[in-house]
Amino acid sequence: MNLIQDLLARTKTGWTWTRALYMFMGAYISVRAGLDGQWPLIFFGFYFFLMGLFSFGCASGRCYTPPSSQSNQRRIETITLPVNSPKEDQ
Repeated sequence: MNLIQDLLARTKTGWTWTRALYMFMGAYISVRAGLDGQWPLIFFGFYFFLMGLFSFGCASGRCYTPPSSQSNQRRIETITLPVNSPKEDQ
């Protein structure tokens, strides 16, 4: 049951233009392959469709990182370096 909830959460959040492009291009490849009778290409397009839908892009989905609940604010410090003036010609 946890796997199904995780997949449903992935379909509802984290949408980007790249993810939408993967999904629509995968659907297009699958439909065109089916209409042209290129049956092996249907699976190729379906893979890209699922990549976009479920937001996995690496070998087995290990690149997916759930959104963090903590804010990622970093402390920025100003560093001042001493500047040596060039020696004047005498």
